[in-house]
Amino acid sequence: MKSSIYIALDFHTKKEALDFLDVHQLNEAPVKVGMQLFYREGPLLIQELKKRGHSIFLDLKLHDIPNTVYHAMKSLAHLDVDIVNIHASGGLDMMKAAKKVWRKGARRKFHCYWQSRN
Repeated sequence: MKSSIYIALDFHTKKEALDFLDVHQLNEAPVKVGMQLFYREGPLLIQELKKRGHSIFLDLKLHDIPNTVYHAMKSLAHLDVDIVNIHASGGLDMMKAAKKVWRKGARRKFHCYWQSRN
C-alpha cells in the first residue's frame, strides 16, 4: 500500500534534505518540496528525488495571471512530479489554464484541490 503522507523537506539545501532522508532511512517515502528549497535547488533536486524513487508533491502554490501560470505549469509538467498545487484565489481562468497545459505535458493526472477561507 502506498503512503498518502508526504514528508516535508523544509530545508535550506539539497544536501540537508537528502541527508535527512538518508539518516532516517526514508527510502522512497513520498516527499513535499516547497518554494524555499525548490527555488534554491531547482529541477536537479526533483530529478535526484525521482531517481531515488520518491513521489513528489511540489508545493509552489502558483498564483498569477492565467498566461503566467500556464507557462509555469508547462515547465513543471516535464518534471514528473506527482502533485503540484495552485492557489484557487487566482480565479477560474487561471485554474483552467493550469489544467489545460498539465494535461498536455504531464504524465500524471491533474488534480485540483482548493480550500475555502471562512
